[in-house]
Amino acid sequence: MKTNLKYLLILSAMIGFLVVLALIFMGCEKVEDEYCWHCQIAVYYRTARYTEIKYVYKDTCGFSETDARKYERLKTTSPRVVNNCGDRRWMECICVKNN
Repeated sequence: MKTNLKYLLILSAMIGFLVVLALIFMGCEKVEDEYCWHCQIAVYYRTARYTEIKYVYKDTCGFSETDARKYERLKTTSPRVVNNCGDRRWMECICVKNN
C-alpha cells in the first residue's frame, strides 16, 4: 500500500512538473518571429547656448526582436564633438513593437 502511494506521488509530481513546463513554454514569446516595429530616433545637437532635438520616425516590418535590438544599437551613438567650438551631437534610438 505504501509503495503504491509512493509511486502515485512520484507520478503526480512528474505530471505537475510537465504541466508547469508546458505553461512556461506556451507563455514564452518567440524571439526570432518577425513583427512590425515603430522606431523613434532622437538626434541631439548641443551648442553652448541651446540643445536642439530632432525626431525621426521609422516604421519597419519583417524585423525579429534580435534585429530590432541590433538596429537600436547601430543607431544609438554617444556624444561626439562636431566642430571646433565644442558643439556635440548624439543619437538615441528606441524601437517598439506594433501590435
